[in-house]
Amino acid sequence: MKNTLIFLLIFTFFSCASHRSLDFQEISLGRSGGFTGQGIEYRINNKGLVTKIVKDSIIIFKQLNNKDMNVLKTVIEDAKLDSIEINEYGNMTYFIEIKKLNNSKIFRWTDTSNIQKLKEIYKSIFKTIKK
Repeated sequence: MKNTLIFLLIFTFFSCASHRSLDFQEISLGRSGGFTGQGIEYRINNKGLVTKIVKDSIIIFKQLNNKDMNVLKTVIEDAKLDSIEINEYGNMTYFIEIKKLNNSKIFRWTDTSNIQKLKEIYKSIFKTIKK
């Protein structure tokens, strides 16, 4: 009985810890265009599951841990993205889309866009999912 109680307490603690409240439902990022026209897209859901979209296929890429999810949350919150508006297309177009419960916001830019903040966020998110 004592072992069962300890197990339930530990299980409850870790279950609650893994269901943190995040400000987003899904983050999508990637690029399209270029010489081949081939696009690439990654999606991160609010549970940390990263999927890679190639053509019409969805591939499970990895599961982010709590530390990585906190890094993403911090990157997004610190960026104050509500003040940024950009929707540029070019030969190579990059994008970040942040879906929340009530709304969605997408940012598109090119290699020549003067939007350093988004480029840094893009690199930071990719660094987190690729490590």
